[in-house]
Amino acid sequence: MANIDLCNNCPAFQPKLECVSIPKIFDQCRLQVCLTPNEIGAAKVDYSPINCNINKNTCPNQCGQQQVQGKRTSCSGETIIPPQNAVSVTIENFCIKSMNVLSKTKSGFRKGFFDVSIRFIFSYTLKFYNADNMEISRVPACSSYTTTVSLYGGEDICVASFNELYNGITTNGPFVSIEGSAMNLAAALRYPCSCGCGCGCGCGCGCGSCNSGCGCSDNGCDNGCSCVSPTGVDVTIGLFAVVKLLRLSNMSVNSYGNCMPCECSDISDISPCDFFDNLKFPTDLFAPQANYKPCCDTSSEDTPTNGSCCETC
Repeated sequence: MANIDLCNNCPAFQPKLECVSIPKIFDQCRLQVCLTPNEIGAAKVDYSPINCNINKNTCPNQCGQQQVQGKRTSCSGETIIPPQNAVSVTIENFCIKSMNVLSKTKSGFRKGFFDVSIRFIFSYTLKFYNADNMEISRVPACSSYTTTVSLYGGEDICVASFNELYNGITTNGPFVSIEGSAMNLAAALRYPCSCGCGCGCGCGCGCGSCNSGCGCSDNGCDNGCSCVSPTGVDVTIGLFAVVKLLRLSNMSVNSYGNCMPCECSDISDISPCDFFDNLKFPTDLFAPQANYKPCCDTSSEDTPTNGSCCETC
């Protein structure tokens, strides 16, 4: 302890300001969405199931880099048809299978903003039970959800970039970072009619025909829903996520603890005309630019940034 105290008094151990190159968060937002069957549809067959037992929330590293790099990002299988004698269903081994950026484009509404389209894919196992509460079968299943958020990513500059830590990347972003956590909230069998056969339709029409062996009356099946086979599985999923736009920056930073992002804004309801009509007329755009400078010459082979200039240098 004495040696430690002595060294703490040495000049070499005095705090000093350091310059660091870090991924600076230019903008971030949080998602908290309850995904009902209206948003994600019925459960589909998962042709590339994963092992979620190690981490119940997200795909474990043992799943390999294929999910992380977007090799297994689809959930395009057929809708799962439950067994005809199934009366209930449960979910196990639920996790986020993948989070992928489908597109990242400059916003047509706001300068410096980027519209980021993201797809979440959830993997789980469906367990079907009969009237005796005996398990009938298990089916690997998946659901997907796609959304678009708009975040500030900064203005592009005419600089080529090279960094051994980010091999193959020639520009400084903005880069998308996604963190997610999800849980299964409910699972239920889907029937062609929510109330059995008593929907004002005759037996064998409208809300689903009666199976053989079921008695019929003027109002449909005598014994209600038991005469109608399930046609799918409805799942409800709770999703938390944080989306960030990052650029590498040289900074001197003092930390004041964790920061909580604001909620992600929904851009699907934005009217392009309403947004445009509320803009201030860009008078400067039509005025002669006294400080105009031509774009750098890209014809010379000696130009270090040959071919990497922005269109609006």
